[in-house]
Amino acid sequence: MKTKSISVVRYFILGLQHVFTMNIYVAPLILANLLASDAEQAARLIQMTFLASGLATLIQVGIGIQLPVMQGPSFVPLGALAAVGKQFGIPAMIGSMIPGALGIFLLSYPLRILGKWAKEWITPLVGGTITLVIGVSLIPLALSTINHLPGNTSSNFLVGGFTCLLLTLLAHLKLPSARLQGLLQSSSVILALLAGTALMSVLGTVEFASAWQADWLALPQWLPFGAPQFQLEPMILISLVYGVILVETIGTWYVVGAVMNRPIDETLVNRGGVGEGLGCLVAALVGGTPVTGYSANAGILSITRNHSRLVAVAVGLQLLVIGLIPKLTHILASIPAQAMLGVFLAACGVIAYNGYLLVQKFGWGRRNQVIVGVPVLLSMITTIIPPSWIQAIPASIAPFLSSGISIGALATILLNRVWPETT
Repeated sequence: MKTKSISVVRYFILGLQHVFTMNIYVAPLILANLLASDAEQAARLIQMTFLASGLATLIQVGIGIQLPVMQGPSFVPLGALAAVGKQFGIPAMIGSMIPGALGIFLLSYPLRILGKWAKEWITPLVGGTITLVIGVSLIPLALSTINHLPGNTSSNFLVGGFTCLLLTLLAHLKLPSARLQGLLQSSSVILALLAGTALMSVLGTVEFASAWQADWLALPQWLPFGAPQFQLEPMILISLVYGVILVETIGTWYVVGAVMNRPIDETLVNRGGVGEGLGCLVAALVGGTPVTGYSANAGILSITRNHSRLVAVAVGLQLLVIGLIPKLTHILASIPAQAMLGVFLAACGVIAYNGYLLVQKFGWGRRNQVIVGVPVLLSMITTIIPPSWIQAIPASIAPFLSSGISIGALATILLNRVWPETT
């Protein structure tokens, strides 16, 4: 019984670190601002997103890919969803998410097309390059976000850099006791966040007042924004956006596979597609947004060195609980963004390094230099494109061109396809 209790506590701590890293409340906050929602509607959207992410994670780890893949709201469709919500209303926005989710499910099962496509188009070199692209493209995004945070820029970078370096040190610190070593690795993210929060409280302000004022319990509602409405134009638009999310998600599966040293084969892709489709469908029905696998969590898996599915189960359960307790949501939102972004930055570095280890196995001939180098360059360029340029692009293709991960992944797949290997 004592061993079981220790195991439960350990997985609780491991799961909590992933939850801290995911920053799930950010995506619904952005969408609420884009929709000009009032405070009550924004709070409901945040609550539903936590519930949707928890359910989607449990679906993915239970009957989907069955690997420690954590599901959370994708940032890719936010602009398109906001456009649909403003023009057609939130019920139409919810309805527009349902056909694409069902489409992903059908492509995975019973058609089993998704796995065949991934096997043919996403070779080991492509998978490694996508892993590298994900890590590299997220690093400038994290740095840019820190740069645009309110307050003193130097202090923001100091806290973010300190948290990142401390987490890296804790993850690689060697202790004489194996038990202490495991405990340190299991709690390294929490320790880094606590230290970053303490430093931020010295250099700036850490505000927890809203957490004390929040309610303890808020029961969810099924279809909280009313019955979904199905209109052709929004459904086509969001279904196209699902294509970007799917490329992003498959890339995350390859990252997790690389961390676990487990190849992602056709069967796993189809199972993952089932979990992704059902997760996105559930997210729509509870009033959340489309979900995707969170690649930064693969970095945390590598740092903590625990790749058990039970970690993802713990994350899913914790997200569900947080969705029911607004006070916990506010506590998470009160952790300084500077510290969270420092953890995120460390995780991105780990992902990029894992991608590099994968692609270097294939050598650095001219073909591989182009297939690896061009997508990485394009993904980095995408992160600095002015928002005004994206706004001038037609809404049907803007999601593809605004995601560095999607651009890099698609470029990798196409370059590998058009440039045949020489025998």
